[in-house]
Amino acid sequence: MKKLFLGLAVAIIAMPAFAAPARNSNAPMTAEQMSRAAEVDNIRTAWLDPYIAMRMSYIHLDVNGGQDVYAAPLGVVGPLLASEKFDVDNDNGFGVKLAFGGSANMPEIYGRLRLEAEYADNGAFITPVASEGGNVLFDTKGTTVFGNLYYALATGTRFSPYIGAGLGLTRFASGVNFSSGAFNAQMATSEYKFAWNVGAGLSMYLARGVSIDLGYRFSDFGRFIADLDVSRYAVSGGNVLNGVVLRNHVTMDFLAHEIILGIRYRL
Repeated sequence: MKKLFLGLAVAIIAMPAFAAPARNSNAPMTAEQMSRAAEVDNIRTAWLDPYIAMRMSYIHLDVNGGQDVYAAPLGVVGPLLASEKFDVDNDNGFGVKLAFGGSANMPEIYGRLRLEAEYADNGAFITPVASEGGNVLFDTKGTTVFGNLYYALATGTRFSPYIGAGLGLTRFASGVNFSSGAFNAQMATSEYKFAWNVGAGLSMYLARGVSIDLGYRFSDFGRFIADLDVSRYAVSGGNVLNGVVLRNHVTMDFLAHEIILGIRYRL
């Protein structure tokens, strides 16, 4: 037992002789050591500022499109009878958005990059269109998923202007109603389309980790197509007669101008 304790004591005393010499914390770092330290710091701080954002938007929806009217007795599509364009830009509504992203820690003089995923509920719109062939009513609800990239300029103050762009998918569910005298048609359509946006705004730093964003965004939600079989309703001897007599091929381009107010919280 004495030999065991003696061996352990010798080993403990001898350990510093075999250990690597400790670096003097006050000694200056070499260029290679400084380069390695900077590399490690960059790895640790890059994209390590996750955030969550909630936004409200005022949406001005612009619906551009047209319709081609074909003869379709008994549902058999025949020759083109008429073609016309329409442009409705007076439909307004509100939307809500939720985003999760990360902010890159670049040197302050270069500004800041933000990359995020955003889900948006664009609300519901009822768009009446008066045409020569009859009245068309669009009842539209839309949602989008965007991947957005922002660049914020460094100003040295609590205010920071930014620009942004995004790509994603949009889903519009539209109910289309057509009426003209004795003619009537109804159809519901839901499609996924490629969407994109561009915008700019101003961020204001409020407190540690909290910022407010106010900006403008233009979004193109894609083109949607609907075919409506237009029926003629008549009453004969108390019975309602219904026959398909026209086919309306309707195209709609959905464009949006948005004013967005949001708050970001750094996690």
